[in-house]
Amino acid sequence: MKSGVPQGQMENPIAGTPDSTVILHWDKCEAVWAELSWRDWVRFRGFDGGGCRLLVGVEAGEHYFLVCVLGDRGELCNVIPHRYIMSADGRLVHGFDGLGVAEREEFCKIEEFHLPSMEEMER
Repeated sequence: MKSGVPQGQMENPIAGTPDSTVILHWDKCEAVWAELSWRDWVRFRGFDGGGCRLLVGVEAGEHYFLVCVLGDRGELCNVIPHRYIMSADGRLVHGFDGLGVAEREEFCKIEEFHLPSMEEMER
């Protein structure tokens, strides 16, 4: 990830910011995962108390995010996928992750594993 910020240090940290969390947003134009600052994620999800669920510079439509939780040595410990619908002005249209029934079932099955099987990793 090329964010210019050393791993584990977020720009403009907010009180309670988990140092071991990285938020990624799928940039479909560039076909890459781009790191999203913790401050932008908190504002977008409406957790900052401001009531403005905005993500500047995004197009209307579906947007995919990964919340990546890192271990003490920087290893990936958990990935939480999110899918949201955005309006033309960059606002969150639905306040849920937008996973379909099959996607939700798959996510719940994967969450139960301590370590994914080879089949799960390949999938």
